[in-house]
Amino acid sequence: MPKKTYTDEFKTDAVNYYYDSGLSINTTAKKLGVSISALRKWIKLSKKDGSV
Repeated sequence: MPKKTYTDEFKTDAVNYYYDSGLSINTTAKKLGVSISALRKWIKLSKKDGSV
């Protein structure tokens, strides 16, 4: 199966949605249709340098 790719805008929106929603990482990932590990990575990157 091919690896999914996401735009930088989608990643930024996903991280912002996670912070704004107050939902867990697991629930947010499920609602957005992304893997938990991908969302964790994007959140970690956003904390490091302010962008995804």
